[in-house]
Amino acid sequence: MSAIIFSIGATLCWAVGDYYIQQTSRKIGIYRTFLWLSGSAALVLTPFVYTHIREGLLIRQNQIEITIAAVAGLVAGLCMFDAFRVGKLAVAEPIIAFEITLVAIFSKVIGGDSLTLPQIGLIALSTIGVLLVSTPKFTSVKKLFSEKGAKIAFASLLFMGAYDYFFATVAARSGSLFANWANALGISLLLLPLGIFFKRPANAPRATPLQLVIPLIIIDNAAWICMGFLVLYLPIALAYASTESYVGLAAVIGMLIGREKIRPHQQLGLWLSVISSAIILWTNTHVG
Repeated sequence: MSAIIFSIGATLCWAVGDYYIQQTSRKIGIYRTFLWLSGSAALVLTPFVYTHIREGLLIRQNQIEITIAAVAGLVAGLCMFDAFRVGKLAVAEPIIAFEITLVAIFSKVIGGDSLTLPQIGLIALSTIGVLLVSTPKFTSVKKLFSEKGAKIAFASLLFMGAYDYFFATVAARSGSLFANWANALGISLLLLPLGIFFKRPANAPRATPLQLVIPLIIIDNAAWICMGFLVLYLPIALAYASTESYVGLAAVIGMLIGREKIRPHQQLGLWLSVISSAIILWTNTHVG
């Protein structure tokens, strides 16, 4: 039951959180949005992990994986935030969904995990569902991948897959809160000196739009905390696969806000993605 709660929590929070990332990035820029998100997580989580910081950081494997995750997360985050800023969620989200494939590859090559044929089939069905949600017309598939934000989203894939995997390995070893704190701190420290390369958007408000920033901080960090707990119950690749339907949900949120008509095949795609993810979760969870 715990795994189901954490999977649903991560799915819903990521779906809504990506909308807030898009809107906040458009308001105050990707740099300030990212710094608010990572910096606040590192600060808020410190009281909850300070007694375990020394223990967690002394583990050699953690040192290596946190470093890799921080660098990969920095690059992936900047690319993803910019893809959301310049393009539509319905364009960027399905491309980013292919990170699940990369997580599975990392899990196999580095972690030695293997997926069964039915599990691979369910992940494929979920991905197909996401693509259906994000394709208004079948004749526009080629155009979809040439729209604004698509190329930037592609650039984030390898780094997002690496971040997902190494975040999960640290969480499985040292706990969700420690993994979130360590990676948020690492990304924040890497972000700080990069501020000189990011100009404040010309139309950015003088005061930080807290009505966007606060929900973003709460919702997105809640998603990663849920994922950190979820990998305690499921293999890493399956944990991420069980939440893949968030991509379809985020795309639908973007279409509803943009007042775009959701076509029958898009509704079918959403259900296909949700049901496939649900089967993955239901057939692989350990009741906790």
